[in-house]
Amino acid sequence: ILGEDDGLLGGLATFYRGRKLYDKARETYRRFKDKVNGLLLIAGLFCEEKRYTEAIAIYQSLQDRIVGQGLLAGLFRQLEKYDDAITCYKTLMEIDRENIDLHRWAIGECFESSNRLHNAIAAYGLVDDFPRTYFKMASCHRKLKEYKQALGLYSQCKVHAPSAPDAFMEIGYTYEEAEQTANAIRAFQLLCKNYPKSNHASRAHSHLQSKH
Repeated sequence: ILGEDDGLLGGLATFYRGRKLYDKARETYRRFKDKVNGLLLIAGLFCEEKRYTEAIAIYQSLQDRIVGQGLLAGLFRQLEKYDDAITCYKTLMEIDRENIDLHRWAIGECFESSNRLHNAIAAYGLVDDFPRTYFKMASCHRKLKEYKQALGLYSQCKVHAPSAPDAFMEIGYTYEEAEQTANAIRAFQLLCKNYPKSNHASRAHSHLQSKH
């Protein structure tokens, strides 16, 4: 009586999903007028059932390769298959050059998540987004206990006025990790002196009182 509106069909499919009637839900999604959306919902349902091979096949079949590769990369990251995700992002760098820095950043995240920190630093370094990239690279250097390199990056971030309080805060923490207590205290004190009205100053003051 009501016809086959995608919204109504979606509600029916949700009803089936809630009762784990997955085949009926897929059959309903296939009746969508918006065929691409129907396919994406079917793929999501396969993921819900942990039938990832079928989901991957759908993503690979999409005519819009940018959307398909993006969804594949996200699924591979969810499955912690970081090398496969990186391959997708490299493809996206070729076919979606308008967003090349986004894909480079994602590659850096994949390397970082898989604890390949030097590769992550190299990937982040290619992204034109100062000072965000510098903070990310510095964080990786700290995980590697390469404190000198981290401090050098944070020091450069201080020239960017909105990021300076963050930079001072991270410099203080980095000195602490390097067991250079006097330098850490000095960094926190400079933060309180130079940016007394910032939230960072109150945090630094509290940290100085509780730790030092």
